Amino acid sequence: MNYSTGPTGSGAYSNAVVPFGSWPADFGPAVKGSLAYSLYGSY
Repeated sequence: MNYSTGPTGSGAYSNAVVPFGSWPADFGPAVKGSLAYSLYGSY
């Protein structure tokens, strides 16, 4: 996984706290920022 700064308002994420691997019942308000994530996978 790679993180870098992107253009303003390019990303958002939920501020809800949940255990890893689970899905929150309510995402609540989004936190907006300059986010750019890349996820690479191989097998």
